[in-house]
Parts: sequence; C-alpha cells; structure tokens
Amino acid sequence: MTREKPFLYVNSAGNFNAFVPALQRNSSGITWGNGPAPGSSIPITDFFIAQPTDDVDKINDALACGKHLILTPGIYNLDEPIRVLRPDTVVLGLGFPTLVPRRGKESMEIANVPGVKLSGLIFDAGPVNSRVLLKVGELPCFPILRGAGSDPNNPTLIQDVFFRIGGGWKASGARARC
Repeated sequence: MTREKPFLYVNSAGNFNAFVPALQRNSSGITWGNGPAPGSSIPITDFFIAQPTDDVDKINDALACGKHLILTPGIYNLDEPIRVLRPDTVVLGLGFPTLVPRRGKESMEIANVPGVKLSGLIFDAGPVNSRVLLKVGELPCFPILRGAGSDPNNPTLIQDVFFRIGGGWKASGARARC
C-alpha cells in the first residue's frame, strides 16, 4: 500500500484546493499517467491556515470543529500539544514549519482515528525535556475517542516529517527522545 502526500493546487475556477491522493494497492509507476490521479479535493476554506503567532488553543479549536490544518513557515512555540482528534484530518506544513514544545509536552498528539495525513513538518526538541515529540494513537485525556481505532484500509500517513533533538536548545542541555 502506498499513498502520496497531499498538495495544494489552483483549480480551473482559480480557487485553491488541497488534493489528497487515494490509497494505492499493488501499484507501480506514476499515478497520473493515464489521466487524473485517484483521490479527492478539499477546498481551502475547509482549512485553518495557522501562523507561528497563533495560540495553540486557536489551532486546537479549529481542529476540534472539523477544520483541516495548514501550518505556514516559521517556528511554532507550543505551550500545549496540537491535538488532531478527527478521522481523515489533513495536516500540511508549508516550508517545513518547526514545532517546538516549550514545557516538556508533546508538540502534536494524533488520536487513535483512521486516515490522518501528516506531512511537511519539523519537530524540534524544546528547552524542557519531552518524553516524545509526536504521539500517534490513543490519548488518555480523551476517553471518548478510545476504541475509534485505526483502519488498515485508511491508514495514517506520516510523510516528510523530521525530528531534530540537537538543535537550538542543545546549548541549554535540554534533550528529547523520539
């Protein structure tokens, strides 16, 4: 099974959309060789477009209300994790935004839901040691989501995601484990 990462495009009416390629089985070669690639489009209006100055509560509120997320370039200093709670949510980083936990918590938590697509991000260790930087799976603080489960026919995608644990905070002696 393979799935290409989502990408932005402008449609024939001049509107921005995100294209989410479909899951492919037993495939080889390009997906668009004989016409449009299989997948679906999401209008840009269905996304919350975050900036590094946005409060994490604002980002989490948008995600909880069913918005997808685009993170624009920059460094996101996070006091709390970004929480992806809904199935099939697209989280797309543009220009490799960097997520830095400030208080030793995770930068991002993805609930145990199917079909989340996470792409184009850097997770950086913060000034306080974090047990993990990205958590994917059951979130004990959200018991209502227990049992929602992943789906082998709609797996979570994590693509073009990087972890840096010896970056800007190395001089302060802080470390994080992935």
